[in-house]
Amino acid sequence: MTVRTMIFILMLSLLFVPYVSADVVVIPGKSDAFIVHWWAGENGELAMDFYHFINGTLQPFYRTCLFCNGNGIIDDWARLIPNGSSWIFLRSFYVPKKDTRVVEAYRVQGKDCTLIGRVSLVLPPETEPRIVVYYQRKAFAVYFENGSEIISRKFLIRDSLTPVNFSGFPEETPVYYAMEEGVPLGGFYVRGDGYAYNGSRIVLVPLNVVREVVSLLKVKGDIRGFASAVLKDGVILYYPYSSHVNGSPVTYKELRLFYYPTNGGKLKVFKLEKFQNGSGFAPGIVCSEKPEEKRPEKRNSGICGPASLVVLTLIPAYRAFRRKYS
Repeated sequence: MTVRTMIFILMLSLLFVPYVSADVVVIPGKSDAFIVHWWAGENGELAMDFYHFINGTLQPFYRTCLFCNGNGIIDDWARLIPNGSSWIFLRSFYVPKKDTRVVEAYRVQGKDCTLIGRVSLVLPPETEPRIVVYYQRKAFAVYFENGSEIISRKFLIRDSLTPVNFSGFPEETPVYYAMEEGVPLGGFYVRGDGYAYNGSRIVLVPLNVVREVVSLLKVKGDIRGFASAVLKDGVILYYPYSSHVNGSPVTYKELRLFYYPTNGGKLKVFKLEKFQNGSGFAPGIVCSEKPEEKRPEKRNSGICGPASLVVLTLIPAYRAFRRKYS
């Protein structure tokens, strides 16, 4: 079978898996990866959990959670940008006491995490800010209304956060669709052996490994909906959706990642477990804060203070989760 024929068969197999937005997405780097899990709790919580897969281990990294517990800082947004051999981690939160929207950028390389920069913006009253990520440019923008005018503050992410002015919409790259729409980056096809693919590379997963994965599944047919993330020395296999192929819901206890080392090592199985109640970095994650904080920017309308702004800043994320879970 030629490579061209194999790729055609793999792409054709996607037609037989009904597409719904994924609840789990793995974003691969060169030798490590980040796992993003969207979930909704019984008490109205809406959250994203980030896990870092590195050196064959899985470590909780960060949680952003709406309506979890009342803090002075409300974390309600986070994104991840691959950056060669490192990562850029963005988080944004609203500080009620200071009436300030904050965006922070961190560089994650290996197990090291360092603050690149922090931007604080005081927005007009009753403003619904929107943060847009330009994954290819390595930049972000904060959009908000000031009367009838739409204002944007854009920043390039380099060794620091640099204000910049450019036009155009975010480039709709595969990572854009993974982070913003929940579209898995790699597929998995089973025909006896398994084949993980990411559009440019195909990795064989032997039949005995496929059988071991299937033996650990509650619904064996889920293997037909598996996704993959191809790394330098192995493949992560996982079921990304919130419902089994038979329509029953996937419970938290059933969430697993399967790592197959391509050097012939044994299959590793990881469970995605809740690691804390509120927003913030996971226990054990320490990010050094080297840069100094930039002073808040005050615009024409002055300092905002109404309590309604707290609710308004939560609206964009709430709408996104409502679409996902409706």
